[in-house]
Amino acid sequence: MSKRMSTKHWKMTFGTLLAGGAVAVAGAMPALADDAPTDPPAEEPVVHLCNGLEATIVGAEDETVINGTEGDDVIVALGTNVTINGLGGNDTICGGAGDDIINGGDGDDTIFGGAGNDTISGGAGNDTIYGEDGNDIINGDDGDDTIYGGAGDDNIRGGAGKDRIYGEDGDDIIRGGPDDDFIHGGPGNDNLRGNKGDDEIRGGKGDDIIRGGPGNDVLRGQTGDDTIRGNKGDDTIYGGAGKDDIRGGQGDDTIYGGKGADIIRGGPGNDTIDGGSGPDKIWGNKGHDILYGGKGADWIHGGPGNDFIEGGTGRDILIGGAGKDEIYQNEQPTS
Repeated sequence: MSKRMSTKHWKMTFGTLLAGGAVAVAGAMPALADDAPTDPPAEEPVVHLCNGLEATIVGAEDETVINGTEGDDVIVALGTNVTINGLGGNDTICGGAGDDIINGGDGDDTIFGGAGNDTISGGAGNDTIYGEDGNDIINGDDGDDTIYGGAGDDNIRGGAGKDRIYGEDGDDIIRGGPDDDFIHGGPGNDNLRGNKGDDEIRGGKGDDIIRGGPGNDVLRGQTGDDTIRGNKGDDTIYGGAGKDDIRGGQGDDTIYGGKGADIIRGGPGNDTIDGGSGPDKIWGNKGHDILYGGKGADWIHGGPGNDFIEGGTGRDILIGGAGKDEIYQNEQPTS
């Protein structure tokens, strides 16, 4: 009877026998597959993304201050109520779920506030800032910035530079800065101010307060019962749909009341005013004004100056005021 010996769990060595019983190894048979040690599978590294980019700096959940470098960092905060300093470079920064303080620093940064009531400063450079959820405080600082407030009642200042600011949802407070800015309040009862520069400001949906400031501004109330002030400069103002209260301020302004029972005051300067549809009240004030009532039973007073007044359709009350005025009712001279 013969026996078969299995070598499955054996590792065999071949060589030359030397004095003292030592073996000079000439070669070794590789271990069979079943003899190889089994290592536990390696854990896949966790990749954190910010705006689709892999993070170069990840703040731990218990980390409260995160500092970037002078290079182009991608920073992700995992904790709450974190302070993030981007420092130099064109950084991409994602805040956490909490009330974060984010300072972009120098460079053209892209910043996402995340959830919470965040305080965000873009710093020097042409930054893009997303406040996202929460009642955020956002300062664009120097540079031509693009800012989105996101959901919540945000307080936004563009700072120096030609900024584009979108308040989005919520009752926002927005101030542009000294240069030519574009501001859109979005849905909500917003308070919008252009400051210096030739600004374009749009209220969007809601009962907005819009102030142009010095400069030749374009102001649009859009939907809602808006309060619009042109201030200094030759402004163009559109009330839009709703019962709007409009004052042109100083300068040769052009004002369109739009739909609704509007109250319109031209202010000092040679103004052109069209009340639009609805029973409007229109004052030309000082200057040689051109005033149109449009559709509806309008009340129009030219004020001091040589004015042209046309009531349009409807039972209008037309008053010339001091000066040599031309007054027409339903496109026919009344005097």
